[in-house]
Formats: sequence, structure tokens, C-alpha cells
Amino acid sequence: MKKFVIMAMVTLSTASFAEQDILDQNRKLIGELTDMVTRKTSEAPDKELIQKQERLIERANLQAEYLKKLEKNLEALNSTLERKMKDMNAQQARMNETILAEKQLQNQKAQRIAGVYENMQPQKAGAVIKDMDEKMATTILQRINQRQAGKILETLPPSLSLRYTKLILSWSAKTPSGTNASH
Repeated sequence: MKKFVIMAMVTLSTASFAEQDILDQNRKLIGELTDMVTRKTSEAPDKELIQKQERLIERANLQAEYLKKLEKNLEALNSTLERKMKDMNAQQARMNETILAEKQLQNQKAQRIAGVYENMQPQKAGAVIKDMDEKMATTILQRINQRQAGKILETLPPSLSLRYTKLILSWSAKTPSGTNASH
């Protein structure tokens, strides 16, 4: 995508320089024509005037052709850019669907694991949760029955029980979008 944007910018800047050059040449010819008309020299100004007019017309035609080519190039670049954007949007949509499916799968797994711990004796569950990664432990504690979670927390060392409780409370205070509900 960057390649196409850069190509478009180069095309436009090249066009600007070329157009400026053509415009400068046209201005110069117009100036010369104006000088010739105002001077009214005796040495066949009509023939010279006609030649300069023909060159001006020729340059204007060249400029028109050049602008048509630039327009076609820009249309092609725009078409390619639009196609690339559609492809990127489709890829983004597929990625979002995949991420959502993965989150749902993780949620289902976490719910099943939480069900196992909910049915365990609090002492045994606490012994396992004590050595668990804190994110996993708090996820499980959040998903099980509050009474069972309380019994499991009672079996843990007080500092760990406090830590898990704080984490659970901080996560509970967040909305599904991940921002604090108080905002």
C-alpha cells in the first residue's frame, strides 16, 4: 500500500514540475506574442506571430495529452488502492472473527476449568490455586460460586488471598470494553 501511495505522490510531484514547466513556457510565449503585437515591427510580424501562436497551441495540446495520461495513471492507482483497501478490510474482518472465536474458545475452557475447581474441596482447590499463575487463579476464582471462592481464599496465605481479591475487584470494576465503569 505504501508503494502505491509513494507512486501517486511521485506521479503528482512529477506532474507538478512538468505542468509548471509547460505553464512557464506558455507564459513566455504569450509574453513574446504580446511584445510583438505592441511593438509592431516592420519585419513580417504576422508570420512570426503565427509561428509563435502555433507553438503555443502545440504546447497546449501537449499539455492536454500529458494531463490525460496523468489522469489515467491516477485513476489506475486509485483503482489499485481501492482494491488493496478492500482486501485489507476483508483481512481485518477475518482476523477479528478469528480473534473473537479464540476468545470464545478460551472463555469456554476457562468456564470448564472453573467448574472443576468449584466442585473440588476448598483445601485441595486452594493448594493448587496457591501455586498457579495469578491471572489464571483470579480468572478461576472469578468464575466460580462466590461462596466456594471465599472458602478457597480462606485456605490461601493472607497476602495471596488479599492480592487475588484486589485483582478480582479491579477486574470486576471494568466494563466489557476494558475501561473503568466510573468513566
